[in-house]
Amino acid sequence: MVEPRFAEVSSETLNAASVVLGGRAVLIESRDSGARSEFALRLIDRGGRLIAGDQTVCQRQGSDLIACAPAESQGQIDVPAMGIVTLPVTERAPVSLLVVLLDTPPRFPEPAKRRLAGIDVPVLALGAGDVAAPIKVGIALGQFGE
Repeated sequence: MVEPRFAEVSSETLNAASVVLGGRAVLIESRDSGARSEFALRLIDRGGRLIAGDQTVCQRQGSDLIACAPAESQGQIDVPAMGIVTLPVTERAPVSLLVVLLDTPPRFPEPAKRRLAGIDVPVLALGAGDVAAPIKVGIALGQFGE
């Protein structure tokens, strides 16, 4: 007799903004929701498109992790000094990278991954105020984004 196996988690909701760049989702985590929103806007300014402004639902579909917004907040992002605004969105995209915004990121970090909904996702720690951070996201997507 074959014993039943417990299924891995198939979805998770993160306190993370998400933006699609080149068809791939970038999740943005920070303790400060304003920093998440501002970084998302910086990626949008570089050609990205909003998926979710404050919370992102990550769903496993086969070997892919798909990012989407909760239905009640789709297209909305809380912009510091402006309040909640509505932007054009991409409804869903496969996740390729998790950016963690820190006050002082490590200068030479070890490669890291985080398991989300049963899928390992590369993690990139960046400084929230780093002017080159959006460029670093593009480089990271080219190096280890799928």
